[in-house]
Formats: sequence, structure tokens, C-alpha cells
Amino acid sequence: MSFISVDRLSRLEKSPENKPNILVSIYAFFTFCVLALHIVNEIFWRNYNSLIIEIILLIIDIGIYVLNERGYHAFAKRTLLLFLNLIVFGFCNVVPPYLGTYYFFFPIITIPAIVFNRKERGLQYLYMSIPILLMLLLKISGFQFFGPININGGIVDRTSETINIFASMSLLCLSLAYMLKSNDDVEDLRSKIADKLDRKNRQLKKANRELVHFTYRASHDLKAPLSTILGLINLSRYDIKHEPSLKYFKEIENSIRKLIRLLGDIINLSRNAQLEVEKDVVNLAEVTERVLGNFRNDIHILNGIQVRKDISVNGGIVSDERRIEIVLNNLVSNAIKFQKRDQKEKRVSISINMLNKKLSIVVEDNGQGISEDIKDKVFDMFYRGNSYSDGSGLGLYIVADIVGKMRGEVNISSKENEGTRVEAVIPVEIVRR
Repeated sequence: MSFISVDRLSRLEKSPENKPNILVSIYAFFTFCVLALHIVNEIFWRNYNSLIIEIILLIIDIGIYVLNERGYHAFAKRTLLLFLNLIVFGFCNVVPPYLGTYYFFFPIITIPAIVFNRKERGLQYLYMSIPILLMLLLKISGFQFFGPININGGIVDRTSETINIFASMSLLCLSLAYMLKSNDDVEDLRSKIADKLDRKNRQLKKANRELVHFTYRASHDLKAPLSTILGLINLSRYDIKHEPSLKYFKEIENSIRKLIRLLGDIINLSRNAQLEVEKDVVNLAEVTERVLGNFRNDIHILNGIQVRKDISVNGGIVSDERRIEIVLNNLVSNAIKFQKRDQKEKRVSISINMLNKKLSIVVEDNGQGISEDIKDKVFDMFYRGNSYSDGSGLGLYIVADIVGKMRGEVNISSKENEGTRVEAVIPVEIVRR
């Protein structure tokens, strides 16, 4: 069993999680060397006053080393730290201060920070405070905590002083070198992780851009032939008078229109992801009329929904007109779509006003409402509130996505069978007339 070797130093570099345990053995070996030097020095000068004590300490130190090598790491490092503190404190009280024995307290303070990990922070502070307290006791007692005892003398004192200074500074340098190396390793690891994350982020952004572009192009290219099919169906009605066939054409037309709406939603999502928020002068009254124009047929089919408008914005605003129109369109679409079919008075209210330099768009209806158990899901992608809905499940998701990109927020309140109120709040600039 060798105390220290090239293989051990190699393992110290390759096994970061085992470094503290290897260092405990290195510190124990270092202590062995210092004690051995003092024993040889005292035998050479025939000063046997503390020889027996030092031999006993040497045996204890070897025992700590063996325990650590056998896997009793926690016990070994705690025992080693107590052992080092007691040795230094004991000898500081029985040899003159000028021998520099107390110098060893300085490297001992650094050892707990190295051999204990982050999960053992309390033990770090405890064992770092012990040498500080012992130095205070030495200072208060004048290095005579046990009374006036001196076990050294003559030329041996000068040799011991040299050993103590050299050994304590070497131990301090060892600890500091390890701490600096650990700091460098952490910085290198952090730099590698940052580079890896940056590379992954660039790859993800590139993949996302390509996916968004593909989705947009595919949706756009699919929409054109579907519109052509829709036109051909309408032309076919002039030549085909067979009622069952016309009924099938109507079903086909409804399905194609539904698919076209879905593709339109996907295109809107892709545009929102690709394009930056633009700044246009927006006339909210005109935008509202365009949106309502999209639903004239739906309002008629549902037996005349009452639409109430309240636009309380003087002049125009500066914002992204296309996005605001999509938000209002989707909110109105939901309000119409989820009306109760058997309700006598169907109502949709649109309120647009300014609140602290923010545009508030509120669409309220007295339709089916939303139950509490699904209210948190209505902004999810492809979520449909009920099986009767013929929508894509993207309406409110697109609203939240667009408003989020414009640094706004969406709030919803609803009661089942009573109606729903959705508010989109968007930061804008006001154009004064």
C-alpha cells in the first residue's frame, strides 16, 4: 500500500467526485511526513521529551489514512481535521511561539472548504471555525493554556522552526493550488456548457425557423387547390339538379371550408412566429367593420345576433393592424360560434377603449359559457370546448400567441350557460388628431 503515487494523482484529475476522499489521504500523508521529520530531528539532537507523543500521533495518523483508504471517508476526514487541530493546539502550548507551530492553523482553515462538498456546508463552517477559536484561546492564554510548559530547547528549536514554517507554507500552497485548480475547472466546465447550450440553441432556432417556414408554405400551397375545388363545386351546382347529389356537394363544401379555416389559422400562427410586430396607424372602427363583415352570413343564419359596438378611442393608434384584426376576428368568431341555438336573444358585445396607454379589446357574449373544469385549457393548442364545435381549436391559442408577442395579456371570465367575457390588453401608442 503506497501513500502517494502518480496513479493517485491521475485519479485525482479523472475522478472529480472522489477528489475530496483522495485529498484526505494526501493530507494524512503530509501530516505523516511532518511528524516523521520532527521525530528524526529530535533523535538526531537527542531531545526525547516529546518523542513518544509524536510516535503515538504518527500511528494515529497512519490509522486515519488506512480508514480513508478502506472507504470510511466521512469518519476519516472528520477525525483528521480534529486530529490536526488538537496536535497544533497542543504543541502551541508546550513549545515557544517563535517556533511557528501556530502557522499550521492557516492551512487547516482551508481544508474543510476542500474536503466537504456543498451538501455538507454546515460541516465546512464548523470545522473552519475550530482553528479560529483555538487561535483565540492561544492569544488569550498567552500560548500557555495548560500552564508554563516547555518541552523543547537549544538548537532543536531552530530546526523545528524551519520545519514548521516550510511545512505549513507548503500545506497552505497545496490547499490554495487545489482551490485555484477547482475554480479553473468550474470555469472551463461552465464555458463548455455555455458553448454547448449556445450551439444547441442555434440549432433549435434554425430547426424552428425551417419548421415554421415549411408549415407556412405547405398551408399556403394547400389552400390554393382547396379554393379551386370549392369554386368547381359551386360551378357544378349549375349543371347538377339531382337533390341527393347537391346535398353531398354541400357536405363537401362545408368540409373544405372547415379545412380552409384550419389552414388560415396555421398560416396566421406561422406569420406571427416569423414576422416582427409592425407599427401602423390603425383605425379601429374600420378594423371592427371588416371583422363583422366576415360574419354577416353567420349572424343571419343564427337568427339575427344582436351585435353591440362601443369604440371609445379618439383617433387612431399605432400598432400592428394585421395582428389586431386577427385577435378581434377570433374573439368574435368564438362569441358567435358558441351561442346557444335555442336562445331567443343572442347577443355579442364588442368594446374597445384605452386603459393607461394600453388598448383593451373586450368581446362578450351570452352564449354557452365555459365550465370551471376546462377554463384553464381553452388557450391550449387544438383544444375544443365541446364535441359540437366545428372549429380548429386554435382560435384562442392564436389570440394568446399574438397578444403575447405584442407584450400584452389575455383575461377570460365565464359562467356556464350564462356567457363569456374575453379581454385582450395590448400596449399601443395613441395618434392624436
